[in-house]
Amino acid sequence: MLISPVLFYVGTVPISVTLVVSMAVSFVLVVLGWWLGRNLNEIPTGKQHVAELVVLFFKDLLVGMLGDRWRGYYAFVATIGIYVAAANLVGVLPGVVAPTSDLSIPAALAFMVFLVAQSSGIRAKGLGRYLREFIEPMPILFPLNLIGTLVKPVSHAFRLFGNMVGGVILIGVISQIARFAVPVPLLGWFNLFMGAVQAFVFTLLAAAYIGETMH
Repeated sequence: MLISPVLFYVGTVPISVTLVVSMAVSFVLVVLGWWLGRNLNEIPTGKQHVAELVVLFFKDLLVGMLGDRWRGYYAFVATIGIYVAAANLVGVLPGVVAPTSDLSIPAALAFMVFLVAQSSGIRAKGLGRYLREFIEPMPILFPLNLIGTLVKPVSHAFRLFGNMVGGVILIGVISQIARFAVPVPLLGWFNLFMGAVQAFVFTLLAAAYIGETMH
């Protein structure tokens, strides 16, 4: 959905369904992170195994993309990855629409990645070299290089948004056409799989964009 329905107003500020669900997802993730981070032991057991698996997953992803610079971007990329995964998967709950199926959420996330990537490129190369790359290999290519840079957050946002909306439409069509042939639990598992894959792709691209800008 391009525009989320408005639930109520706080003064003149509209509070949409997407905003409420997104805040709820964020709150649950904060509580879950606090719970998983309590009473950590040198030898992990139980819930600590889950937390360490998540930590190692993002570490391996970032080391592969950013090399020795991974530590400086771990918190940012991991937070985005976990949020997108939770925001995608919450859509399997009855009556709940995934926040990522509202264009405003993928657009905001992609814009944050864009800002981090460009600022990282300036820090890594220096402002002079960063700007010089827009006129390489020849100055006449400046418009194309600039457009190529500016279009990345657009494609990043629309890839997640389009896939999530397309998945919702596909599930709706399948459930109507093959209502009795395809069991509901199978559709739910497909939603979970699709949400997890899209979260991974979005996170992978975020790390790739940051790494590309610094080289």
